[in-house]
Amino acid sequence: MEPVLRTADDVEVWRHFIKGSNLHFEELYRRYMPLLYDYGVKLFREQLNVEDAVHDFFIHLSQRNRRLQVPVSVRAYLLTAFRNFSLKQLRRNSRMLVQDLDAQHFELSFLYTEAADAVISHREAFTQVNQAIAGLPPRQKEIIYLKFFHELSNTEIAAVMKIEPSSVYKLFYKAMDGLRAKLDKLPVAVLLVLLQGMGK
Repeated sequence: MEPVLRTADDVEVWRHFIKGSNLHFEELYRRYMPLLYDYGVKLFREQLNVEDAVHDFFIHLSQRNRRLQVPVSVRAYLLTAFRNFSLKQLRRNSRMLVQDLDAQHFELSFLYTEAADAVISHREAFTQVNQAIAGLPPRQKEIIYLKFFHELSNTEIAAVMKIEPSSVYKLFYKAMDGLRAKLDKLPVAVLLVLLQGMGK
């Protein structure tokens, strides 16, 4: 694949994709398949074959590409569309109604890396951070994931999760308050450094 395509921004790739370029479709898939798979695993776990769902989603996109508009954020659009597509798949394939995702799980934890070790020098403290995050309600964990891992705005997160932006704001600060309460010996600045390093 040409180096110039690899350096094109997402919106440029998207513009060519919706005009029918297979090359740009492949580039879109290369960039976002891993991220959508990761998000799907965190959301649906054993409810869905996430790898197949991501493939099906991209096929769905390719079949309707010429009807799509250019979004402000390709990343936010794909996360929103994939979430909606996967929920429809679950409802279609199950005789039972899919429960509200708020009642489901959302897996979120840090991997122990050299970058993490630079701000938390002991694995015990690192484990405490993961335990604190694991204790948050699913929606709060999802907001932390979308905000820090995917760098979405409150408005974009609201669109992805189908809630009001004001609810994103409230849930985010509840999550941060919950983490601070459980990690009273960990400086807030250190916690923020860890969160901001999630997607790096």
